[in-house]
Amino acid sequence: MNVDLATEKAHELIDNDKVHAIVVTLSSATATAVNEVTKEKGLPFMVINQVSINEAAQLGPHTFHECVTPYINSQPVGR
Repeated sequence: MNVDLATEKAHELIDNDKVHAIVVTLSSATATAVNEVTKEKGLPFMVINQVSINEAAQLGPHTFHECVTPYINSQPVGR
């Protein structure tokens, strides 16, 4: 849930452990931060939690969002 720690760990996984992709983070804030790291490094990032990565500017060429967004969740409740 800590953005700085998530960013640090993403860098460690990519730079030290040489991972080829990152899948999942725990919160929307950490997902957004890790997405920025993977965009910078050119690696795939798959988000499967509810997160607000849904605008073209936020998406990297290898960002996959496999879950509903807060907007989609709010539609049936709001009606």
